[in-house]
Amino acid sequence: MSEMEQLQFKIILHAGQAKNEAMEAVDLAMNGRIEEAEAKLVTARTELAAAHSLHKELLGQEARGELQLPPSLLLVHAENHLMSGVTELQLSNTIVKLCGKLVAKGSL
Repeated sequence: MSEMEQLQFKIILHAGQAKNEAMEAVDLAMNGRIEEAEAKLVTARTELAAAHSLHKELLGQEARGELQLPPSLLLVHAENHLMSGVTELQLSNTIVKLCGKLVAKGSL
């Protein structure tokens, strides 16, 4: 496996882990476990930042002319995981906040 493929798989790994942590946060929040949910969101942010950093590295190399990326289904897949991870994290943040408000009101 090439170094480029390994980098793309790392993006998938970190973005996928971010999505998993974000969904676990939602499940915890829906059960009133807000502090645990918030901790999961912190982990999700860290994983997503790692994926984003790797992606930024690729973009920088390409912009500097150090790298020419041919069209690749693997890269498209990695970028899809990254972008859906961003969306899922944003939605999960909102859901956890809403659940926190419901818990504070005694409604959850």
